[in-house]
Amino acid sequence: MRSSGFFRRAPVIANSIEGLEYLSDKYNVLIVSSATEFPASLHEKQEWLNEHYPFITWKQMIFCGRKDSIKGDIMIDDHPKNLLSFTGKRILFTQPHNMYVPDENYQRVSSWK
Repeated sequence: MRSSGFFRRAPVIANSIEGLEYLSDKYNVLIVSSATEFPASLHEKQEWLNEHYPFITWKQMIFCGRKDSIKGDIMIDDHPKNLLSFTGKRILFTQPHNMYVPDENYQRVSSWK
């Protein structure tokens, strides 16, 4: 994660382009990334978003250290720790590292469809 290019070469999750484009046509979508833990990732993540999600503008990107200051209606995240303090609807996106996290505090989704 600290090596150059790690975040720039990240794969795109299936159907995420269509899913995010659909949501951004209907809602005020913000992309929030706790990128400051890995300072080299800031530029790489922005380039990656620009390439794969051209409908997401720089005004919709928030790079931060912690997500607990983020307010909104809905948060989709794959790390339960980022959802714990969120006061809106919490959606946990299934990934291998959260497969066994109990679902009672979240709505779980497993794809962008």
